[in-house]
Amino acid sequence: QKETSYTEKEIMSRKEVKELLQISYPTLNTWTKQGKIKAYKQGAKVYFKRSEIVNSLEEKNFIKYKN
Repeated sequence: QKETSYTEKEIMSRKEVKELLQISYPTLNTWTKQGKIKAYKQGAKVYFKRSEIVNSLEEKNFIKYKN
């Protein structure tokens, strides 16, 4: 069984997204509020879908990200 690597994980925490994009928590919060990336809440936990982050940021040219 193959272990899922950090970059292949679909559901990501705020910390994982922050590290992936090399941004701060305030920037992540701002981008989320501005609709640049979509966040999901389950109770008090906030999470993100990796594919949506990559797609939305590539479409808007915020980052150059290669899979």
